[in-house]
Amino acid sequence: MQMQLPLFPSETKLLSDSWGVFEKDDFVYYLHNGSPVHIHHKDDIKTYRYVTATLIVNHSCSAKRLSEVFGVGTFNFNRYAKLFRDKGADAFFGKDQRRGRRHELTD
Repeated sequence: MQMQLPLFPSETKLLSDSWGVFEKDDFVYYLHNGSPVHIHHKDDIKTYRYVTATLIVNHSCSAKRLSEVFGVGTFNFNRYAKLFRDKGADAFFGKDQRRGRRHELTD
């Protein structure tokens, strides 16, 4: 088996030794050893949460490193990973369970 070297574009921010992320033309590219694995529009929050959750669940990178790269708290990434473990991809892309009701604060 031939080993594939991790070759990343110069603007890539590394998530781990073999994973990187960069933005180009309003799309975010997640690379594994230089090959694109996930792509989404920069405003697509659902896919962003799903992809970062799968990276953590698959032990591809840590919530701490994602936090450093994206500037978001580690708690958020751990929450996305827990949601993915508990409910799978439908939790990110499935139907909204509020069914027309708004979020309300209670005592």
